[in-house]
Amino acid sequence: MSESTPVSEVKLDENRWTEKLVRETSICRAEEHYGALVREMYKMYGFEGTQANNEQMMEMARKYVPRALKNFNIVGNDCRAVAAYFKLVDKIVFDTDFEVLLDTPRKVILRGGSGCPLSSHPQDELCQEICDGGLGHETVACETINPALKFYNLKLMSAGDDSCDLCFELPEDAPVSDVSVPVSLYKIDEAAWPEERRRKARLRRDWENWAAMVQAVYRKYGKEGLKAVYKITSNSADNYVIMSLQNFKLKGNDARTAGGYYKCHHKLLFGNDLEVVEDTPKRVVLRNNGFCWLSSNPKEELNPEICLNTMGHENMACEIINPKLKFSLPKMRSAGDPYCEYVFELQD
Repeated sequence: MSESTPVSEVKLDENRWTEKLVRETSICRAEEHYGALVREMYKMYGFEGTQANNEQMMEMARKYVPRALKNFNIVGNDCRAVAAYFKLVDKIVFDTDFEVLLDTPRKVILRGGSGCPLSSHPQDELCQEICDGGLGHETVACETINPALKFYNLKLMSAGDDSCDLCFELPEDAPVSDVSVPVSLYKIDEAAWPEERRRKARLRRDWENWAAMVQAVYRKYGKEGLKAVYKITSNSADNYVIMSLQNFKLKGNDARTAGGYYKCHHKLLFGNDLEVVEDTPKRVVLRNNGFCWLSSNPKEELNPEICLNTMGHENMACEIINPKLKFSLPKMRSAGDPYCEYVFELQD
């Protein structure tokens, strides 16, 4: 057992890990998780598997569309209104700059070439069927603004096109309001939405999307579906633990090494300062009273089974640091406990 640093002394180097870098790292990891899980569900269940993503997209739309229409002063009930919603919201959440190709009350075409969370961190080829199966947000947004509105994709990068072209269309016989503002006139108010605020909003929504996707998978496929979540989080540890140990300047292979890694990991991704309850080379206990990505947007009571079956990262991190290390989660807020407790223990 090599020498390690007490967990209570382990901290992120703020000179290296600036606030901006921390936020960018957390955004990157959340979007990577989300995209990987959507692709994994498709690999496991085919087109049916895309419907977990579709359901969480619909959930997000029901929550945010009415609020955004009011906050951004989007008026009318035609194609311009729904296109303006996506132009503004996608700029904030995904930093997407849509090009407006056609801008009329009854038909709007937007072109995007970046900012898609499904293709931002590709591990597998993204296919058109995954995109076609996840149009819940667009569908609900159209229904909210005007039930006669229709949405479809003219182009998809996942189908080999050079851009994603989104089309919103309204039949000629569908009644619309007299007010119609061209999409090109809608712009983000930089004073109200400076870059810093947009990054915070993107970070919050990214983890909310990931959590909603995990819960949608569980609702649709139960414990069997959570195998995909476990795989994604395990792969994340496989990709990042060794690199992170170097970046966090952590040495050793005992419980303190694993606890120190996890303390920095939580601070980096979730902004949590985990309480160190026990701190020895053979056993480390950390307590979380702060942010939990799973409960960031609870639609219903969070089931502890979800927590127990999404700990691939923690278990794989122990395996990488020392196969004799074991992780456990004896206390969970989802099980009614007042906090979550993470235990890293070195077996004899």
